[in-house]
Amino acid sequence: MTEKTGVTPHDVHAFPVAGQREKSTPVSSPTESEAADHLVFADAALALAGHRVSDPELRAILERAALHAISSEDAIAAIRRHVQG
Repeated sequence: MTEKTGVTPHDVHAFPVAGQREKSTPVSSPTESEAADHLVFADAALALAGHRVSDPELRAILERAALHAISSEDAIAAIRRHVQG
């Protein structure tokens, strides 16, 4: 099995334990142009799946996350709060 994945028993420490997540730490903030490119990519991926983000509050959260103004974990929490109440 290690032949297919290239993972050895010594690599196990590289994967998080089930239920545990590491916080992401951006290396540098993207430019506004790069953030816009990320949003275009996300919009295209959603469109291919038949979805789109039409809620202005959700769109604002996504834009802040794309600019690294908030972490992905904070964006997920804000989206859940907004959608689930």
